[in-house]
Amino acid sequence: MVFDYKKRNDSFVEPVREGNVFNLLSSGYLRIDPYERKVVDFGISFEMPEDVIANLCPHPELFLAKGVYVLKDFFKNGENINGVFMNVCLPDFLYIKEKSVLANSVFFGSHNTLVFDKGDIVAKLFFSKIEKVVQNVK
Repeated sequence: MVFDYKKRNDSFVEPVREGNVFNLLSSGYLRIDPYERKVVDFGISFEMPEDVIANLCPHPELFLAKGVYVLKDFFKNGENINGVFMNVCLPDFLYIKEKSVLANSVFFGSHNTLVFDKGDIVAKLFFSKIEKVVQNVK
């Protein structure tokens, strides 16, 4: 399956294609503190047939390496691609008891704050064909 995409403006980063999967990249600096949720707009939409949907999934290494989760979502033809990102790491005050380290995190942010720079891979987009189910109801 080959699909065209449109960028809403030039500041958004183009996705990287790997076969039938697209790697979605951060379009700018992104900071997510522990237990925080953010909606990330990728600024693109795909032209797809009506029987195809796009599945947004977290990048496999992102959860294990950095503790961020992307809520799964589905998109139809022409819909803007965005995702809800959650940092599931613990805040410092729940596991660090040393006062000097806690004071440092108050001024400079948590050790578990996630930071993505422009161009970092943050999610994957898969495409699925929707099969129509017909039932005989009597």
